[in-house]
Amino acid sequence: MAKVVSPLMGIRASGQLGKTLVYFPWKGINCVRSHVVPANPNTAGQQGARTKLINAVDAYHVAGLTATDIDGWRRFAGISAKPMTYFNRFVKAHIDAINNAETWVSMNTDITDSTVAGQIDFSIDAATGKSLSVRWGTSESYMPNSNALAEDAGTYEYSAESQTEGAIIYYQFYQTGGTHVVSGIGKVTVESS
Repeated sequence: MAKVVSPLMGIRASGQLGKTLVYFPWKGINCVRSHVVPANPNTAGQQGARTKLINAVDAYHVAGLTATDIDGWRRFAGISAKPMTYFNRFVKAHIDAINNAETWVSMNTDITDSTVAGQIDFSIDAATGKSLSVRWGTSESYMPNSNALAEDAGTYEYSAESQTEGAIIYYQFYQTGGTHVVSGIGKVTVESS
């Protein structure tokens, strides 16, 4: 890449010149490079990757996420090693599940609450016949507790009793025995008496 000073008798230039050169600004510097048409061999691997991405985006659009669900995915994206949006985190979770040969479990809604003093009722609606668990703890990145959820007609539940009243608990649902998550990171305050 060449640094360009006063290209084409002007101060700045951008765009292509014929099919030979491309002028563009880069970090405040006027630059020029040769025009390149990237190869697209459309291999089976590329087609497979594109299909996974299309399926993940489709899963997002049919998920019907509530504002609470979106907040959870935002929280989950916020602790990721690479900066990403909640949408990107959802898509990554979907693709990770498929790459690990797991069936994607579409969560319908997270209805976790704490209406009894010192108790949290973890609850999520999802497709019937799944094996789901919840991990939970005192921060978004520290959830050492893990419990299997019991299913009742598509609602998966677990009650954690004897919690510190007024404590903030973070939690996440995932597929039991698998690696993929079903939800973002939820947050609930333990009810006090």
